[in-house]
Amino acid sequence: MIAQPPPLQGQYSPPSFRPGQGTPAVPQVLAYAVPAALETVPGVLPDDGAWRDGKTLVVRKMVVLPDRCVKCNAPGDSAVLKQTLYWHHPALFLLLVPAFLIYLLAAAAMQQSGVVGYRLCARHRQRRVTWIAVAWGLGIAGITFIGITAAFELKWLALVGVGMVVSSPIVGLAARTFRATRINGHFMWLRGSAHAYLESFPPLPPRR
Repeated sequence: MIAQPPPLQGQYSPPSFRPGQGTPAVPQVLAYAVPAALETVPGVLPDDGAWRDGKTLVVRKMVVLPDRCVKCNAPGDSAVLKQTLYWHHPALFLLLVPAFLIYLLAAAAMQQSGVVGYRLCARHRQRRVTWIAVAWGLGIAGITFIGITAAFELKWLALVGVGMVVSSPIVGLAARTFRATRINGHFMWLRGSAHAYLESFPPLPPRR
């Protein structure tokens, strides 16, 4: 059984959030406490915004993490990035065998999502930009090769183009910062941050 913090009381309507902007200047309880512009529930208490659970970072949805690189724990460059993550129970992949369409419909109906704000150092930000550029480059080049094939009937070039288009989103996965291992109504379990970064958070309290 996976432990999780108890949800706080209260309803909320999360405001809009745009990546690349700094954290709003509001009073904070902790360095990673939820600012007013991103809070999910009112009255976030100390040690009640992010935790470590082994190699997993557990956060409240819409939280803005500390001003440190999640990949190496070096000082961040202050700009807040936003990542929206999706997760559904792995058992749903069994639906791929009988019917791919059923899987898509069930996944769309049952998946959970959440947003987290985070920061990177200049080196890891540049690495992320590079992988995104490579992925887009492969996709555009692949489509170009397929177009040239239609004009000059170069079948081998068509195969190369298809391979580049298919590999483009796979390469793009290298640019993602976090991977969600679980999401529920209030919390997200995230993989991808450095060990030193995780150690800076309090441990997840045991489930009562």
